[in-house]
Amino acid sequence: MKILADFNEAANQYNIGNNKRLRELCSGLLLHSPIKVFGYRRFFFDGTYLALCTDIHYQEYYFKNFINVGRVFYHALSNSNLKKFSYFLWPAVPNTRDPIMAALLKHDIWNGMTIYWRTNKYIESFAFAANASDTNLQNYLINHLDLLKNFIFEFWRKGKLVICDYDKASLARFKDFEEFKFSQMLEEIPDDKIPLTIRQEECIRMVAKGYTSKKIAKELEIAPKTVENHILAVKEKALVRNKDEIVDLYYSGRFLIT
Repeated sequence: MKILADFNEAANQYNIGNNKRLRELCSGLLLHSPIKVFGYRRFFFDGTYLALCTDIHYQEYYFKNFINVGRVFYHALSNSNLKKFSYFLWPAVPNTRDPIMAALLKHDIWNGMTIYWRTNKYIESFAFAANASDTNLQNYLINHLDLLKNFIFEFWRKGKLVICDYDKASLARFKDFEEFKFSQMLEEIPDDKIPLTIRQEECIRMVAKGYTSKKIAKELEIAPKTVENHILAVKEKALVRNKDEIVDLYYSGRFLIT
């Protein structure tokens, strides 16, 4: 794997150089929860990828030894949804014949969950894990999905220097990415449009008019809680935190009914 190691050395150095900043971004999560390891990936459809991990030893091993994402994680990756969070709970009993799973165990990393976010340019993954002996972590992750999503929102907002302002030379490459046909995941939706369902658009249109959730619920003859769920779903798709930002996007024509 020497050629692969040489090719990905710049990516490895980028991860090492930004590890302190990454740990600062994750400090609250790692200090106040049973989560011990966080990993971020941004997979592009030409086979390149940006990778950051709080465990620099595992990440270095990954850069030097893996020519693709592996069958199990590729299946989860390919089933991710456009502009919507997708969740993959790692198997309780890892298949050690899968080289990536075997490598995670080798570095005492397991019992995790990966959350995917897919656009028509790339797919992001956010991995949360602990030591192999911490078999209770997955229950914690399942019961704290809102915490994980809020962390991702903050990571997007505060982590721009490490996940956006990088040189292309800092990207790693999978040797046989063609086998997995990343390009087939492309979606024919414009970059600047955010897809909404008809009901989501109805709710957001009324939010833009200044309607409360109760008034929207009365107009649409649905429960106020259902309205709040629609609004929350739009926030997740649009990567915003409050209704004012949603209204700005609405009037700028960023939403697309699908």
